[in-house]
Amino acid sequence: LFAADDPTSEGQAATFQGAAGALGLQVTGYEPWDPEAADYTELMQKVKAAGADAVVLAGLLEQNGPQIIRDKVKVLGPNNGRVKLLAPDGFAQQATIDDTGPPSAGMFVSVPGRTPESLTGPGQAFVQQLRGEIGGAPVELYAPYAGQAAELLLSAIAPGPQRADVVASVLQAQVGQGIVGAFTITPTGDPSVGPISVSVARDTFELAKEIAPPANLVTAARGG
Repeated sequence: LFAADDPTSEGQAATFQGAAGALGLQVTGYEPWDPEAADYTELMQKVKAAGADAVVLAGLLEQNGPQIIRDKVKVLGPNNGRVKLLAPDGFAQQATIDDTGPPSAGMFVSVPGRTPESLTGPGQAFVQQLRGEIGGAPVELYAPYAGQAAELLLSAIAPGPQRADVVASVLQAQVGQGIVGAFTITPTGDPSVGPISVSVARDTFELAKEIAPPANLVTAARGG
């Protein structure tokens, strides 16, 4: 399922579909959800009729995510039951659990990179500093990446504020011991491919597994 009228969400769904095909998984449906809808019971009934083993939500929590999660559980049962619930990084935030309530339990979310708890060295120090500043609140999964992005950009700006020079500096970056470890920046402006962290919703999101996708799977996901 993907959020309607959102190219990014549809692109995420297409990426999943490409990877699923390479793994020999059958995609039983490819449907949009209306972020303005009040109820998704009928949509989940279609999923049930298709006999799916899992539902993938390609989109953002802010696209009426709590309601679609609740209706998934209402029609298809809990997420630790027969029909699993999966989502990419648009749902990888504490607000998913807080805003949805108990129906979020057991759903899986994925983020590119490592979770705050699995970072070492400078990353671990950064997370500890954040925890000292935010009290008992959980460190969001993407917080270390926001810190790394800010650090990288400030380093690129330091020699001078000319936009072309800043862009060139970012694209040439080679980080050996950063907050999120070692990486380079690809021509698209993304960090080089690293592990994928899969977390499960409980009181917070807890790391379930770290996956290093093989190159052929990445190619298939990209439509190659």
